[in-house]
Amino acid sequence: YFAGISLKELKKNSAVAPCLQDEKVLQILYGITAGLSLVAIIYQLKDVKRLAYIKRLWPSIVTLFCVLFASTYRTFDTGLVFGVDVLFSILISNAYGFSLLSISFIVRDSLYSLVKGEEWSSSSVERLMERYIRMSKLWILYDAFFAQLGWLTCFTDEIASLNMLRCILIAYSVQTLVLCCFGQNFSSKYKATLEAVAKFKGNISELEDLVQFPDLVAWMERRLRKLRRIQHVLIPYSIGSIVMFFLPLVWPLVMLLWSYTVPISCSGFCVISISYVYNVRLIMKRKIAMEARNGFQKKVQLNGEVTRAKENDEDDDSDYDELI
Repeated sequence: YFAGISLKELKKNSAVAPCLQDEKVLQILYGITAGLSLVAIIYQLKDVKRLAYIKRLWPSIVTLFCVLFASTYRTFDTGLVFGVDVLFSILISNAYGFSLLSISFIVRDSLYSLVKGEEWSSSSVERLMERYIRMSKLWILYDAFFAQLGWLTCFTDEIASLNMLRCILIAYSVQTLVLCCFGQNFSSKYKATLEAVAKFKGNISELEDLVQFPDLVAWMERRLRKLRRIQHVLIPYSIGSIVMFFLPLVWPLVMLLWSYTVPISCSGFCVISISYVYNVRLIMKRKIAMEARNGFQKKVQLNGEVTRAKENDEDDDSDYDELI
C-alpha cells in the first residue's frame, strides 16, 4: 500500500502475495511482542521509589504501553492495517516516535553519568555533552510532531499518505544519523582524553606507547568498558533504524515487509529496555555495596580494632586511584 504497489497487482500474482503477509506468522509475532512488552513494563515499574526514575524513563514507559496495546489489539484482530485503522495507527506511530526519544534519553543519561562520574574533566567532552543535552530537549517536540503525523495518513488518499510516510522516514533517518555522529564523536574524544589522562598519571611522554604500561592499560580498560555498554545499545538501535527508516527510502519494496519488521522491531526495543534497566540496577547495587564497604573501612579506621588489606580487583568498575 505505502510502497505504491496496489493490492490488485499483488493479488494477480498468487505466488508473491502469500509471501508478503502470512497472518498466522504475524499473529505469533504480535503475541510475542505483547508478552515482551508486558514483561518490560513490569520490570521497569518494579520497585519504583523515586520520581526522578520516572522522569528519566517516561519515553520508554509510554513506548512500551503503546506497543502492548497495539500488539494485543493486532493479535486478536488480524484485519488491522496501519494507515487504515485509526487506533492501531495512533498506537504504532507513537510507539515509534517515543522509542526514538527513549533511545536518545538513554544515550544522553548514560554518557552524562559517565562524564560526571570520572575523577578528571575535559572541556571538549563536557561541551559536547552539554550541546547534546540541549539538543535532546528539542527531540521531544521533534518526535512528538512526526509521531502524530503518522496516524494522519488514515485521513488522506494513497499518494498523500505515501508522501507523508516518506517525510517521517526522512525525519527519523536524520535523527538516527545525528545520534550516531554524536556517539562516534563522543567516543573518539573520550578515548583521546582518557589516553592523555593515563599518560599524565604515569608521567609518560606523548611519544611513548601505553602498551608498555599494563597497569595504565588496565585502568583505561575499566573505563572503556562503561563506554562499550552504551555502544551495545546504540549499535543495535542504529542497525534497526537503517532497516526500518532508511532502506524503504531507497528500496520501496522493503516497505511491503513492514508487516513483519514492525513487531520484530518493537520486540527488539522491549529487549533493549529490559537490558538497560537491568544494567542500571546492577550499577546501583555495586554503588551501594561500595558505599557500605567504604563506610565499614572508615569505621574500622576510627575504632582501630581491625585492619584489613584492600584487595586489588581489576574487574571492579570503581577506582581508587587519585590524580596528582
